Amino acid sequence: MAFEKLTRLINLFDSLKGGELAVRIIEQNKDLQVEILDLNRIGQLFNQGISSKGELIGVYSINTELFFDPNKKAGSHYTFKDTGQFFESFRILTAKDFFEITANPLRDGTNLFEKYTPDLVGLTDQSKEKLRGLMLPLIQDHIRNKLRTL
Repeated sequence: MAFEKLTRLINLFDSLKGGELAVRIIEQNKDLQVEILDLNRIGQLFNQGISSKGELIGVYSINTELFFDPNKKAGSHYTFKDTGQFFESFRILTAKDFFEITANPLRDGTNLFEKYTPDLVGLTDQSKEKLRGLMLPLIQDHIRNKLRTL
């Protein structure tokens, strides 16, 4: 009896490979997926106008403000949310032990990745830290629940 419980405990710890466990939790939690995507879409692009490398992508010119859109103030950062179509295309792709953020960069005959940077998608180091904070309690809960079943 005690040996069986020890075997189950060893099997549990063997199954807790960090990347694989994180991916399983992400796959099972749609709200978490939205939060991850919003770290990129809202936190980085819309709020700060920065790439996954933390670099400012660009700022609106006075011509943009005067002739195209008065809401795009000269000197303010690009938000990449003109129609919302780009933001809506963001997805999380998972593999065995990692995930990747993808999006469709094609807008009105322009490839946003080519025009600006392919680093429009992906998390900055700061966003990765926020993600760790989101993931830690979920991982802890998962482990506690598994331990209760032993």
